[in-house]
This record gives sequence, structure tokens and C-alpha cells, in this order.
Amino acid sequence: MTWKPGRDKIRQLIDGGELERVQVDKNVARRLLADAERHAERARSVAAFGELAGAYQLAQDAMRECAASLPAVQGLRATEAAMLRFKFQSLPSSELLLAHSSTSAEFGVHATDASTPMPRP
Repeated sequence: MTWKPGRDKIRQLIDGGELERVQVDKNVARRLLADAERHAERARSVAAFGELAGAYQLAQDAMRECAASLPAVQGLRATEAAMLRFKFQSLPSSELLLAHSSTSAEFGVHATDASTPMPRP
């Protein structure tokens, strides 16, 4: 497939390892959108019970699935490295702190250690 608007940006993302070419499969896009719809429904249900953290996670999953459906029909997909970077950057800072403190505690490093680096994508 060729892209007129944004062609240079798409080429840059492919060359930079952010996107990769895949076989065009409209069924993949349909499945992604169906999954997104289910996740959005569950997010609304979970939020109604006051479980906002769970609702947020489900809504974020729905957003990622919707976002992945458009490139799928264009024969593109985000690389795993790009998805990990996106997920890391989209985490609330409280989750980053919790993940960091859990990992650090596992290795006997405590948050008071000034030399403890924060994880990077």
C-alpha cells in the first residue's frame, strides 16, 4: 500500500523500527475493533462499581486496540519495542513508582538508595 499524505513520516517510522510491514488482513482489524468494544463496555461496567483503576486499564486497552486497527488495514503494525515504549510512557507516575519499588525490593534495593536508577524504556 502507498500513503500519499504522511508518506515521509510512515517511511521514517518504518526505517526507525517503530512500524513494520505486515500482510493486509481486514479480519485482524475487525477483531481488534470487536475487542476494543468489549473492553470499553467492561470499562463502563467496572467504573460503575467504583473500580476506577480497573476501568482505566480496560479503557486504555480499548484505545490501543482501536489505534492498532487502522494501520492493520494498511499493512502496518507497531513493533513490539514501540508498543512497550508507548505503554511505559502512558503509565501514571504512581504505577511507575509502584513497579519500580516492587522491582527494587525484589533485588534488595530500597527507594532511599540515591543510586537506584528509574527503569527506562
